[in-house]
Amino acid sequence: MAGLPVARRDVATSAAERRRSLPRRVRSGTTVGVAAGVGLVGLSGWLVAYVLDPAGALRAWLAAWTFGLSIALGSLGLVMLGHVTGAKWVVVLRRVAEATAMSLPILALGVLPVLLGASLLYPWAGPASTLPEDLVGRLAQLPRWLDPTFFSIRAVLY
Repeated sequence: MAGLPVARRDVATSAAERRRSLPRRVRSGTTVGVAAGVGLVGLSGWLVAYVLDPAGALRAWLAAWTFGLSIALGSLGLVMLGHVTGAKWVVVLRRVAEATAMSLPILALGVLPVLLGASLLYPWAGPASTLPEDLVGRLAQLPRWLDPTFFSIRAVLY
């Protein structure tokens, strides 16, 4: 009987046991509630900034959204790299990287203010009548890459 594996009773196997093994503040939802509260305070602060200076608030949104998106995409890349290569060292980081990558659906919604305020962020996205003549001439020579409709389609597909 020495060669048979022994079942470990100290390892949480069911979802209920894993939940009981979490710290009390995480089980009670306090951490999630605090994070949601901080997010709402930040969003309300951004809305006040948008009322006062729409272009500046959109530039700040774009910078913050790009920062958060780069972290989530980097985490997703790390998880995919670990799976493709079968690396053992990724096991240590995988759960954190997966949890970080799970923020991508929420971050995908973050592109909406950028698309709705594109004319305030990018000069080429506004009406041609407000652009300087030399810029209109240069934009006419470019392919449809900077067309606001094509820009929106590209942003949604990416």
